[in-house]
Amino acid sequence: GREGYKAKLAVSAVDSAIGQILESVERSGNMENTTFIITGDHGFVDIHSILSPNILLVEAGLMAAEKDRGDWKATFMTSGAAAFLLLKDPNDTASLHTVKEILKELPSSLQQLFRVIERDELETMGADPSAFLALAPVAGINMSGASTGELLRPGKGGTHGFANDQADIHTGFIAYGAGISSTTVIKQMNLQDIAPIIASLLNLDLPAEDGILLPGILKPSK
Repeated sequence: GREGYKAKLAVSAVDSAIGQILESVERSGNMENTTFIITGDHGFVDIHSILSPNILLVEAGLMAAEKDRGDWKATFMTSGAAAFLLLKDPNDTASLHTVKEILKELPSSLQQLFRVIERDELETMGADPSAFLALAPVAGINMSGASTGELLRPGKGGTHGFANDQADIHTGFIAYGAGISSTTVIKQMNLQDIAPIIASLLNLDLPAEDGILLPGILKPSK
């Protein structure tokens, strides 16, 4: 989990590596024209329970509790804490409807453990284009691809793959050095906003549709 010794060990190792890079740049006499950007790809969320939605699909005859899923029609693939629904036949609207009905008929005690993300929202998020819907769990719940055992069982540790509306899944961003304002604090930004910063510092033409250069991060041009 977030407070586990391995997480603290990893942060300590990164801190040491950054220190070595800073020292090397300083010794080379390049501190004045070097920019340092320290960031990550995602945060980490503690979990206490594991939900296995494929067990529901096995019970409905949409897949088999086998390694190759047998003669399957629908299955949930997990990525981090999230679960994405795939169909063997992309035109199988009947199986998709069955899965949606299964989720709707779950007790409210289970429904409150996740949010169903429909295809149109997945498209906006830039998620897997082959997924027909996704299950985004609340904090503390981890999705599993298991097809046997208990539908909901105890879990421990932590994972990523949560929707970005959960604060613990946010990562950090530090920019320091050449070209960077020393007084600006950005409360929240997108990962896509990092590339325009680097492109501007390196005078690169970056025809990216995502991400913007947030004002105040870079020093004003002289």
